[in-house]
Amino acid sequence: MHRLSLSLNQRGATFVEVLVAGGIGVVVAGAIFYFVSFAGQGTKQIQTLQQLEQGSSLITELFMRTVRNGTFVCAGTQSVAPASDTDNLAEITIRSKDSAVVATFGVANDSLTMNGTRYLTSYLCGYRTPLSHFKVFQNGTTAECFLSMFAATGRDTTFYTQTIGEVRCRN
Repeated sequence: MHRLSLSLNQRGATFVEVLVAGGIGVVVAGAIFYFVSFAGQGTKQIQTLQQLEQGSSLITELFMRTVRNGTFVCAGTQSVAPASDTDNLAEITIRSKDSAVVATFGVANDSLTMNGTRYLTSYLCGYRTPLSHFKVFQNGTTAECFLSMFAATGRDTTFYTQTIGEVRCRN
C-alpha cells in the first residue's frame, strides 16, 4: 500500500502562477457577469414587447366594440359620414342613427382625455402623423386603425405596430 504523505518542505505557488490563476478567474467571472446581464436585458425586452401586445389587444377590443356599436363613423368631429375614403386621420367619431356621438377616438402622445375624446394609449408614436392613424371608408360603414406603439426601457426603445383592419358598423 502506498501512502500519500505531504512534506512540510513542499514548494508553494510562484508569483507568476498566482497572477495567471487570478487572471483566468477574473476573465471567467467577467464572462459569467456579461452573460447574466445580457440574458437579463433580453428578458426586459421580451417583457416590454408582451406589455405592448397586451395593450394593443385591449385597444383593439375597445376600438372594435365601439365601432360595431355605432351606425357610422365620421372624420374628426364631423356629424356626417365622409362621401369617399378618408385616410391618415388623427381623430374619428362613431355616431348612432340619430347622429348622436357614441364615442370619439384620437391619436396622441399623452394620456389626457379632452372634450370627451378617448385617446387610445399614452404610448402611440406620432401625433397627427401617419404613424398611428385611422381610416374611414366611404359612407362611414367601416373604419380601420393603425397603431404604432413604443415603450422605453432604460436606454432601449421597443416598437410594436398593428393594423386593426376594416371594422364594420352595425348599420
